[in-house]
Amino acid sequence: MFGGVTRLRILPVIFAALILLVPSVVSAETLDELLRQQNELRNQQQQKEQQLKQKESEGQNLAEDIDDLESSIGYTQGRINDTESQISVTSAVIAKLSEEITNEQGTLDKLQERLRVAYVALYQLSRTSPTEMMAQGDDVSDIVSHEMYVQAIQDQLQKDITSSSQLLSNLGQKKTESESQNQDLSKLKNRLAADRTHLDRQRNQKESFLAATQRDQAKLQSDLEKLKSQQENLSAEIYEARRQMGAGETTTGGTGGYPYYNQCGGVDFWLFYKCQCTSYAAWKFLRNTGLVFYNTRPGQGSAWNWPALAADQGYTVSGNPQVGDIVSWPKGNNMPYGHVAIVTAVHGGLIDVDEYNWTAAEKFDHRANVDPRRYGSPSYIRP
Repeated sequence: MFGGVTRLRILPVIFAALILLVPSVVSAETLDELLRQQNELRNQQQQKEQQLKQKESEGQNLAEDIDDLESSIGYTQGRINDTESQISVTSAVIAKLSEEITNEQGTLDKLQERLRVAYVALYQLSRTSPTEMMAQGDDVSDIVSHEMYVQAIQDQLQKDITSSSQLLSNLGQKKTESESQNQDLSKLKNRLAADRTHLDRQRNQKESFLAATQRDQAKLQSDLEKLKSQQENLSAEIYEARRQMGAGETTTGGTGGYPYYNQCGGVDFWLFYKCQCTSYAAWKFLRNTGLVFYNTRPGQGSAWNWPALAADQGYTVSGNPQVGDIVSWPKGNNMPYGHVAIVTAVHGGLIDVDEYNWTAAEKFDHRANVDPRRYGSPSYIRP
């Protein structure tokens, strides 16, 4: 009968224990999945941040390229301006040459007409000889006058022929110069067209560079913001899962007196990241004992490695808790970096702890009725 009563008393206890254990297992599995997702998001965020830095670096290099391109654009624009000035001057030269050619051609045409008339006159005069004139009864004075007139026409004809030859020569030179100027003008116009095309290409290239870089940076920034938002949401789920996992535990908030509670980010005096469990535990250990707990292994100062850091500094590591101890839990699927807290009370197999970054991101809480072995095999660090 007594054994039956004992069994009746034991069964509800076992049943209650099973009820408590089952949700914890389920929560642990949920937390494991959430932490896995968080780790993936962190990796993605790091990759995006690296890509963004790379794009920003490319943007700086591109800014230098754009400066060079601006100089090239300025040079090309200068060539265009010079070419336009040369075209203007060359066009004026061609216009002046055309005017002079027209004038000289007119003069030459008049001179050639006068030569034609002179040749006709000489021809007609040459058909009557002095003998024929005497036979016709002309006196000597008429004959002399006739000869002088013919000579004057011949002299003027010779002058006109010389002038005509000079005009033809000048006209030929100016026509040659005009052709040369027109060829130069054609080359200048071709160069102007090529420079303008090149300038348009340079400007389009500049705009394309800027647009592509700004577009890539904006895309990466948008992706990064999305990842940060997802990570924040996931972090909230993780902390909620931790709260659900701690069945029977009670938590209260505050700041815990921690001096960096509103200065999160960066490294503290003890070389731990502020507002993380490690920074708070190092600060609280100093307050409780007057002793410093340093990160003696930068890059390996996560909570799970604190027993090794304690050994480096000559502190005691025990398997039994005392008030004032640092409790260090190992890393596991549900705690990838482990966790540390300060023991504030010991009652039976349970402890109370002060800690940071457990049930809320970068926040303090006092957690009571903690079963330390629920989260792995704890180590207790003391002077």
